Amino acid sequence: ALLEAGINPLATGGPKTGPDEGHTPVGMAANQGNYRPLRLVLEFCKPRYPKQFTRLLREAIDAMLCSSVYFCVSGKQPGCQRCYHMPHGPHVSFTKCIDVLLDMGLTEKE
Repeated sequence: ALLEAGINPLATGGPKTGPDEGHTPVGMAANQGNYRPLRLVLEFCKPRYPKQFTRLLREAIDAMLCSSVYFCVSGKQPGCQRCYHMPHGPHVSFTKCIDVLLDMGLTEKE
């Protein structure tokens, strides 16, 4: 709905993670292991933003690698910052996020 309403999917926001300006919606979805929104935003962006698309794929991988959510949902850590405020949804899957990125064209060189 937000994409249809005209939200800029390349805009950054959310927590600052370093010298960059935060995550795009792609980065936020990947960071939380939300593969359904990740696919939705990437499918929207691929034909509309071809020059930025590789950057979005890299951002998604980086966001997943920096995520504490993976360790939480896999049981390797006793909860993360998000759990203390709102439990993870039933459709969180970092494996499926990787599948989405591969389906969307992620390669070794990205």
